[in-house]
Amino acid sequence: MEIRNSVVVVTGGASGIGAALCRRFHEDGAAHVAVVDVAADAAAVVANEVGGSAHSVDVGDAAAVATMIDAVERDAGPIDLY
Repeated sequence: MEIRNSVVVVTGGASGIGAALCRRFHEDGAAHVAVVDVAADAAAVVANEVGGSAHSVDVGDAAAVATMIDAVERDAGPIDLY
């Protein structure tokens, strides 16, 4: 899959493998990386590093996930990779 110019959402993006994926997608030219994690402050740090957006979401909460998806698509365009 071509990452360049894509809108990407990474759950668990505040630390570990998720944060590494956020950084890699940014390096590979993603247009936008949405960093999703229950750890809001840590998500904000990673989002700041990659020029993306931070979303504090419990992925077990379907309504919260739907709200986050709406926000990402409103602000960055259709999601290409989730």
